[in-house]
Amino acid sequence: MTGVNLMRNKGKVIIVARSLPLHNIGGMEVVCWDLCKELARLGLNVQVVTTQSNTQDHNIKHDNLDVIFLKNTKPGVYSSSWWREVSRYFDTLNPEEITSVISISAAAVSILKNKNHFKKTKFIMQAHGTSYGEFVSKLKTYSIKKWLASSKNILWFFKDWRYYRKFDYIISIGSAVTESLKSTPTKYIADAEKIIQIENGIDEKMFELNLFDRENMRRSLNIHENALVVMSASRLHEQKGVDNNIYAFSRVLKENADAYYLVCGDGPDKTRLSDLVNKLNIERNVIFLGSMSRDEIAKAMSAADLFIFLTKRVEGLPLNVLEAMGAGLPVVTSEHLSFIESEKLRKVGYSDMNGAAEAIMKLYQQGKPNLRMSYIPEKNKLSYAAEQYRNLIA
Repeated sequence: MTGVNLMRNKGKVIIVARSLPLHNIGGMEVVCWDLCKELARLGLNVQVVTTQSNTQDHNIKHDNLDVIFLKNTKPGVYSSSWWREVSRYFDTLNPEEITSVISISAAAVSILKNKNHFKKTKFIMQAHGTSYGEFVSKLKTYSIKKWLASSKNILWFFKDWRYYRKFDYIISIGSAVTESLKSTPTKYIADAEKIIQIENGIDEKMFELNLFDRENMRRSLNIHENALVVMSASRLHEQKGVDNNIYAFSRVLKENADAYYLVCGDGPDKTRLSDLVNKLNIERNVIFLGSMSRDEIAKAMSAADLFIFLTKRVEGLPLNVLEAMGAGLPVVTSEHLSFIESEKLRKVGYSDMNGAAEAIMKLYQQGKPNLRMSYIPEKNKLSYAAEQYRNLIA
């Protein structure tokens, strides 16, 4: 009997997530959904439990992948109704039919109080960060609003203390998260032997260079084929460092006036960023493209020559950088991220605008935009990540 058939016979893998891409196009949502689809493709019987959707009024059933939208929950967010309805849903299930439960972040913690009913089920948490790490990140913003908001992370730390040890495994999605889990104070509430690192994986085929898309998108934006095009893709939030990208790009323009910056994404910081662009008198060269689907981002990556991400935030393993690597784009990113520098990836201090601009120009001068190929590590490919999960579940 094949490994695929064995997994089919063993029962369901239930993935619990508060949001999917149809709720919110964010890194965590994309990672979750890609993993669900890949595990189903490998033959596992996957069921996703998530919050109610404003756009989807019925459950989804497709081959080995079912999506259950819990009624009476708030779309895309944790709430008292979410914790209640998740518990109620699991009360209706036969524990003998469930191979494992994968909690995306804290989504499934309300089930743990009844874990003893699921004697043969592995309970796994996918950790994208830690409460203490988020607390430290917000303190570094020097924003009173963020400092006040950080009190929620302290509260979550004590909630983590109640739940971490009840999971059979904690999956860290990157080395920064692993380090945070194994460092003070989180190491006192998480068993080190339960922590396993399986890094985010992407479908690199989605981001392969497409010369047709490159030509079409540049033409639609009135950018000629020989211009330097820098891009970023992230939520427009102060901590994502898009303002740093803009400052660095303004210095690039002093070296190369025939350059453009494509800002992909939307968010609360858009007005401030637009004002900054106007203040620097570079509005002709900076193009805000707004919220984009992954297919649209892939087309933008084909049109671009380089990717920039000067985030101020302590990130686990940013999906946008992995996607840029999958597209073969040279990358300039913050030095505190865990990526390894190479000929195509340079790291600088997130506030080092001159260093970032210099790195952009050097990478552009040595690159061949029409001949680029993926340079993503094997461990960051979706197929590899899904196989690691399957081995853990088996």
